[in-house]
Amino acid sequence: MLGHDDVIRLSTELIQGQPLIAKVVGQKFPFIFVDESQDTAPDVVSALKAICAALGSKFCLGFIGDPMQKIYTSGAGVIAPLAGWKVIEKPENFRCPTSVLTVINNIRAAGDALVQTGGKTKLVGGKRVPVVGTAKLLVVPKDDRAARLAAVRDWLAKKHDDPLWLSDATEADVKVLVIAHRMAAERLRFGSLYDAYHDKTSETLKEGFDEGTHWSVLPFLKLLMPLVIAQAKGDQFEVMSLLRRHAPSLQRNQAGSSTLPAVLKELDSKAKVLAETCAIGSSVPVFEALSHLKHARMFGLDDRLLSAMAEYDAAKPITDSGDAAAVQKLLHLPMSELWGYRTYIEEQSPFETHQGVKGAEFTRVITIIDDEEGRHNQFSYGKLFGITPPSDTDNVNAKEGKETTYDRTRRLLYVCCSRAGQDLAIVFVADDPAGAHAAIANLGIFPPEDVHNLA
Repeated sequence: MLGHDDVIRLSTELIQGQPLIAKVVGQKFPFIFVDESQDTAPDVVSALKAICAALGSKFCLGFIGDPMQKIYTSGAGVIAPLAGWKVIEKPENFRCPTSVLTVINNIRAAGDALVQTGGKTKLVGGKRVPVVGTAKLLVVPKDDRAARLAAVRDWLAKKHDDPLWLSDATEADVKVLVIAHRMAAERLRFGSLYDAYHDKTSETLKEGFDEGTHWSVLPFLKLLMPLVIAQAKGDQFEVMSLLRRHAPSLQRNQAGSSTLPAVLKELDSKAKVLAETCAIGSSVPVFEALSHLKHARMFGLDDRLLSAMAEYDAAKPITDSGDAAAVQKLLHLPMSELWGYRTYIEEQSPFETHQGVKGAEFTRVITIIDDEEGRHNQFSYGKLFGITPPSDTDNVNAKEGKETTYDRTRRLLYVCCSRAGQDLAIVFVADDPAGAHAAIANLGIFPPEDVHNLA
C-alpha cells in the first residue's frame, strides 16, 4: 500500500511528466490557492506551476505565505514567480502591539527587509488606538533552568504589575515556548518517561506516546487519572460513569442483576484506594498502579502490557533500549511522571514548542532560547546574537548563497516573537550572562533598555 509521501511523489511526477494529466487536473480545479506556501513541498509547487504552464490564463494559481515563517526544512520558502505573475505584498500586521512590531521588523531587516505596519489596536472612547504592549529580552545563566523560569515569571509579574504572568490557568493566556518537547517534559517532571519513549525507539512508539494513543499509556489517560480526579472532587457520578465504561466486571456479559450491587460496592471501595495511592505527585511505581487495575478488574489491560508486567523485576535496572525496554522503564517509574505527562498531553500546561505555535496567538509569551538544551545544530541563537562564531560550513554556505544557520534561526525567532498579542519576553540562557547581555544590547533587535541581565 502506498503511503502519503508516495502518493504525493507519484502525483507530482505524473503532473510534471504528462502534460495531458496536468491539463485534466487544471480543468477539474481551475482555481487553486495554496496557503502557508512557504512550507509547501517544492515538488508540489513545481507540479502546480506545470499546470499553470499547460493551461495559461484558463487556470488561476495563487500562493499565499510568508517566507519569513519557513521553519521546516522541507518547505519551498520563497516561490519564484512565473512570467506574468503579480506579487502582492501585505505589510499590515493586526496581531502584534507596537513594541513587538518594532522587534519583529528589526528581525526581518536582515532577512527579507519587509517592514510591517499598523499593529494591534483597541477601542477606547469610540476610537481605535494602538496597543503598545511590551517586548523584553532577559538573559539568565544556565544553572537551575526550572528555578530560573520561575524567577523570570516572578520578575515579569512585578515589572508589569500583572500577576497573570504567574498563572497557568487558561484565562491567563500565558504560553511558554521551548525548542523541543523534551524541554517541556523536563520542566513538567516527566523527563525520564519522555526519554524512555523517545531514545532509540520506533516512530510508531514515539508518535503514539506524543499523541497519547499508545496502548501502554491508555489505562492511565482513559481511566486511572480521570478516576483519581473525580474522586478528589467527590464526583461520584463521574466515578461510576468511568467504571461502567471501562471495568470488565461491569460489562453486560459479566455482571448479572443479582450480583451488580455487590460488584459496584467492591469497585467503589477499590477506586477509593486507587485514588489515595495514585494521586498527583505519587511515588508509587506504575507497575503497582497497573496491578491494582488488573486485580480489581477495573480496566481491560492490553495483552502486550500484561506480558510486560509478567517480566517486571523491581530490583533489575533497565539498561536496554528499544520499544520493549521503554515499556519496562515505564513500569519502574513513579506515577508522578505520568501526571506530568498527562498535563502536557491534555494541553493543561503553558508549554508549547517553537514550531508548534506557528499561526497561533497568545496574550503573554515567554520564549526560552537555549542552544545547549536544543540538542541540534539546525538553529543557534548564540550565532545569531554574535556570541558564538560561525562555523566553516556557515561561511561556505553564506559565500555560496545557500541557507545558513543564521537564516533558519532568524526565521524561528521571528515566528516566536510574532505570537505575542500583548507582552513578549525572550529568555536567553547564557554561559556568560554579562557578555551575552552586552552583545544583545548592542545588536539592535531589542531596544537596549529592554535587554536585562537577570543573572
